[in-house]
Amino acid sequence: MYLLPRMMLLLLLSAGTSRAVDKNWLTDIVAALLDEYVQQDKIQGQFCLAANIPKNPSALGQFLQNNRYTEDVEETLKGGDVYVGNAVVVAKPETWEYRTRWATLRRREPREPLDHAERRVLENLDPLIEKSKGHVLVIYSYLSACDMCTSDEELRITEMIRDKVVNHWSEYAFVFTKLFTKPGFSKEGQSVTRSVATLRQSLDDLANSGLHLENIFRCYKPPNLVFRCYSCSSEGQAADVCVDEDAQPQQGRSSGGSSRYRDSNNRRSSSSERRRGSRSSRERSNNWSQSRKRIRRRSRSRSRG
Repeated sequence: MYLLPRMMLLLLLSAGTSRAVDKNWLTDIVAALLDEYVQQDKIQGQFCLAANIPKNPSALGQFLQNNRYTEDVEETLKGGDVYVGNAVVVAKPETWEYRTRWATLRRREPREPLDHAERRVLENLDPLIEKSKGHVLVIYSYLSACDMCTSDEELRITEMIRDKVVNHWSEYAFVFTKLFTKPGFSKEGQSVTRSVATLRQSLDDLANSGLHLENIFRCYKPPNLVFRCYSCSSEGQAADVCVDEDAQPQQGRSSGGSSRYRDSNNRRSSSSERRRGSRSSRERSNNWSQSRKRIRRRSRSRSRG
């Protein structure tokens, strides 16, 4: 499990608002993140994670040890709470059961709407904000931001991103994998499908929070292609690949280095196949050790450049 060392790559390729994150290196980072938090039936479905990564390479070891997917993370999420670690905040969407339980404890009536995963993470960023100096913030959401997250008065996250991210970090990236095209059902019980135009507007609204399109990426495995990250900025406009499932992404050089998520991405939809493909603790340890050495070599090379 080698999430955190790989994510150190972002530190070497970011340069504030004047330079976008390198897509090939970011592919390694996100693939490793999914290795750590998604593979082997860990977090399933929608979730959001924010990671506060130190720029100082010498802090890598301690950062890794303090931010693994542990039993504490698992139990916190299963209980419906938000996990807040030393440098990582993780949340799933709020459930009605969780809202009702806490409303009862506070002797209040539960009310809607329920908070989305992104909002829950942003609401708990304060411990990371205190350590923002000398760090890079990476926000990952499995689903893209929906129109309610960017426009609804009670649910929107744009102001929170401006206040809690842009105003405290000089380097950051927002990443998602799946387009949020089918949120569920309308109040009338009819199936709802979000249009390309709606998704494009949501992405523009998210960018206007201060993130800017060049700091937003979609990282996924298109049909017949390898898992990689694609920029959501195309000539100053929202890239089609970030708003349209039928869009064909521009192919480019895939990132080097191995990833269990990238190599076995198709297994995400089959829990039985994932279980059959589970690796031993010794194998995972060897993978982590090899990846850590590879990241260090790249870090030294980048520093000399």
